[in-house]
Amino acid sequence: MSRSFKVKFRDGKTLIISDIIKFEERQQEEIKAIAVDYTKANLCKYEEEGIDLSYLSEIQKETILNKKNRIVSGKTPDELQKKKIITMSLHSLKQMYERIGSNELTVILSLIDRIIHSDFVLKAQFKGYPTLSYTLMEKNDPDKFKFPVFFSRKIKNQNY
Repeated sequence: MSRSFKVKFRDGKTLIISDIIKFEERQQEEIKAIAVDYTKANLCKYEEEGIDLSYLSEIQKETILNKKNRIVSGKTPDELQKKKIITMSLHSLKQMYERIGSNELTVILSLIDRIIHSDFVLKAQFKGYPTLSYTLMEKNDPDKFKFPVFFSRKIKNQNY
């Protein structure tokens, strides 16, 4: 099991996958098989939803939720938004506007609050980036909101 490994795309470009979970060998092979079917640019550009991994172990799901909880612990939605600890992509903002009819700050803060309270990992997706995207939700959410999230590290104003 490893947190990082190399994939090669159809166009010969390579990428180091480095994430918060420890990948099982079968997951590494699955991601490598996805990469070889796409060019890096095509996977990033045309697969907004990403390609679902066939599974995540319970330990991996726990790792994801624990990491999310450590990041948001003791912080308000407003603080998380102002400090850019949680940011929304343009794609997410567009979807939010289509679903809710608004992308006002109060709506964004309410969604961040939902992320804080998420307690279930639905799936992981490979989108051609160095980290996977995870879909989180709150088990008892009557609205069934799902949130795609990924974890990045900021060092000297650079995302890693």
